[in-house]
Amino acid sequence: MADGTFNPSRCVIKKAELIPYGQENNGTPKDIKDMIGQFSIQQSITSVSLVGTLTVLDNIGLLQNWPLRAEEELKLEIFCFDLQTTIKLNCQIIKIQSIDIKEDIQGMVYDLQWIGKTSYEAGKRSVIKAFIDKPASSIVVDLFKQYFSQLTKATDVNENNLPEGTKVYNIANDPGRKLYVEETKKNMSVTIPDYMPSQAIGFVANRAFSSKRSQTASLFRFFENFDGFYFVSDEWLYEYAKKLNIAKKMEYRPFVNLDGANPLEQINGLTTFSNNRRSDVGEELMGGSYYNTVVEIDILRRTCIRHDYSYLKQLKKEEFNDVTGNKATLDTDTHSEKFIEETFTPENARQFYLIRDYSDKVGAYRPDAQIRELTARRNMFARHAASTQCSATTAGRLDIQAGQIIDILMREATPGTQEKQHSQLSGEYLVHGVNHLVEDGQLVTALNLSKYGFAGAGADKRRVQAKKFTGKFI
Repeated sequence: MADGTFNPSRCVIKKAELIPYGQENNGTPKDIKDMIGQFSIQQSITSVSLVGTLTVLDNIGLLQNWPLRAEEELKLEIFCFDLQTTIKLNCQIIKIQSIDIKEDIQGMVYDLQWIGKTSYEAGKRSVIKAFIDKPASSIVVDLFKQYFSQLTKATDVNENNLPEGTKVYNIANDPGRKLYVEETKKNMSVTIPDYMPSQAIGFVANRAFSSKRSQTASLFRFFENFDGFYFVSDEWLYEYAKKLNIAKKMEYRPFVNLDGANPLEQINGLTTFSNNRRSDVGEELMGGSYYNTVVEIDILRRTCIRHDYSYLKQLKKEEFNDVTGNKATLDTDTHSEKFIEETFTPENARQFYLIRDYSDKVGAYRPDAQIRELTARRNMFARHAASTQCSATTAGRLDIQAGQIIDILMREATPGTQEKQHSQLSGEYLVHGVNHLVEDGQLVTALNLSKYGFAGAGADKRRVQAKKFTGKFI
């Protein structure tokens, strides 16, 4: 193990170079790694950029003498000792805040907030542009090339390890990082109405309909993590983890054995676990989890047609994939079929109103033409995909990123049943958000997780493996 004693939660900044604006090629960088008291990095599948904060202990007058202006480029290199994870990031300082002068007037403490450099450069621009008769995935690539960075086809990836219909590009101004794009099928015509580039891609994502694996839901996302940028659906993330069997296996262990002879118990253990939401019938009624109505208004023909969408009927005739990558069933739903039938009805369905669009172009798919199905199905899928929400923390694990799948072993909490796997909370979870917080060299990783109902619990297949490392099932 590098640098001495095994300590899975130890995390250090190896480089934190500040480069003055306009001096990227010939300026002298200032490495402030020894001045950083704590730092954090946040990422989420609902956020288009990495966000981080460095708390600087400044007793050399860097802030006013160098000076710092919140316009510097930041090059970060971070190393975590648990799995020997190294992260290299190109960032941009965007804010200096929380300045606090020390009591002895021997310096000050302040926070430097940063975002990813590629996202920052794109955020300075605005998009007013029309796209005619193009797939959503192609529009996203065009927007990225024009407003984020030039792209080249990635040749250093094994396409057999990716879900079918995936294109991967190298990001020219961010070496080592990539853009992953899930191909969509049907062409569309849209006009971007004066949005930031990240908002423009989100605008397209909200209207993207029909990919190879997303015929019914098409819940596309555009987000950034350590590896790069992703324009993919939740179903793509499920399939990617299933295809490569790369779900990270972890277990809730409130009391962790700190013996260095059992490193995996520390690395794979969750020290806290909270089930934030199990069931909320009121929210499900108002949100349209099980029943949606789309009222289509045709002003010229003076008609008003109601279209009802029942989750039970959609589940039987369509294919919603759960977090395991398999077809969702009522067996893992949070409610019984009889309760769903009698509680969620056309009378209390969530209503959407659609004004018919008469614009027409032969050969081009217009999002409005499918907006009924897209709205109803996506709404139901999104609510079920996140119907079980949990939060957890662990020591170390800089390798965990937004968009990954974690397979959690959770034991029953009832006395006398602790040897049994929890039939609802165990299983695969999608990582919605991650906050890596390092203080005094110790990393704590906080996770926001969700899964499709009670899917993925299954049988306890890791008991033998647990015995191998711990000597007993703890």
